[in-house]
Amino acid sequence: MRLLPVCAGVLLVGTPVAAQMPSTDIFVADLRVEGQAIELGTPRSATDRPGYDNQPWFLRDGSGFLYNADMGGQTDIFRFDLERWASTRVTRTPENEFSPSLTTDGEMLVVRWPADMSTGALWRYSGRGDPIGEHPLSVERVGYYAVVPEVGIAYFVNDSVRTFRVRRMNGEAYTVLT
Repeated sequence: MRLLPVCAGVLLVGTPVAAQMPSTDIFVADLRVEGQAIELGTPRSATDRPGYDNQPWFLRDGSGFLYNADMGGQTDIFRFDLERWASTRVTRTPENEFSPSLTTDGEMLVVRWPADMSTGALWRYSGRGDPIGEHPLSVERVGYYAVVPEVGIAYFVNDSVRTFRVRRMNGEAYTVLT
C-alpha cells in the first residue's frame, strides 16, 4: 500500500469584485492506492483564510508544496510544509507571481506579471525567492507553462485567441492549438 498526499484548489462560494481574484483554498488529503482500489482520505484545508490561494506544485521530496496567494491585491509565492502544517512566504515583490515550480537545479520558475497586469513573462528566481531574471525561453503574456524535458517549454499564452505554444531549447517556437 502507498500513501500519497493529494492537493486540489477549490473555488469557494462568494461574490468576487471584478478586479479581484475569487476566494480559493488548497485542500490536502491522503490518497491510498492498493492494487486497483483507490481511497481518498478526508480533505483538510491547508490555506484556510479569505482570499486567493491556488496553483499548488508539490516538492519532489513530498515535504510540501509551493503555491501562490493574493495578499491584498498582489500575489506572491508561498511554501507549505506538510509536517509543520504551516506556510512560509518565499517571494515579496511588487510584481505578481503565479504558477511556481522548481527546476532540477533548485531554481524556481514563476509566471510574473507587473502590478498593472499588462503583460506576463516566465521568470527565474533563486530557491530562496530572489528574482534572477526573465527565462530565456519566455514569451510575452505567458499564462500557464510546463517544462518539457529535452524539448523546451510548453505555454498557454494569455492572448485574444488563447494560444497554446511550444518553445524549443534552441528558441524555435510553434503553435499547437488556438
